[in-house]
Amino acid sequence: RPGRGARTDIPTAIPLPLSRYRGAALRPGGGWGSGPWEVAVRAAGMEPAVLMVDVHTEPATTDVAGKLGIGAGEPVVYRHRHQLADAVVVQVHESWMPAGLVAGSRFTEPGVVVGGVYGEFTRIGRPPVSVSETVGARMPTKAEFTAMRLPLRTPVLTIERVTRDAAGVVLELLRVVSAAGRATLSYEDLPLV
Repeated sequence: RPGRGARTDIPTAIPLPLSRYRGAALRPGGGWGSGPWEVAVRAAGMEPAVLMVDVHTEPATTDVAGKLGIGAGEPVVYRHRHQLADAVVVQVHESWMPAGLVAGSRFTEPGVVVGGVYGEFTRIGRPPVSVSETVGARMPTKAEFTAMRLPLRTPVLTIERVTRDAAGVVLELLRVVSAAGRATLSYEDLPLV
């Protein structure tokens, strides 16, 4: 139950400006703490952690394949992880990458990608240059409710991010579920022309 045995919330929402990704691709192979999540959480005065839940190769569903620009059933690397601040799960991440594109990289290994995903893409010669995000809100699934230890009737933010390289090739489809009130999203200084 909330209030017994473990913390279920954090003292303040973590600001997550899109600018945290600027320059992330320029830090390939950086040490622990150099990824955008770690930098944002530390800036909020909390201790970051990433817990890997699962990494495996699977056939792409029709939905995932369409977002990645590959054929349904083609192999993709699936990565599922929890993003924590002060030992509280703030976000649940699920990502898919074309298996042929990331073969032999740290993406296929079970551990956390030290230095961040964009740094690893740069290290393997596929620096990301653009992202497209769609943000929504809904009630959590039972698994999300349990993983994030949410208070009753707490909605979640959903983010779907597609990352591309300079040639327009999709490198990653990322789906993020974030507990409302634990993180804020900021899209600053976007060009209008």
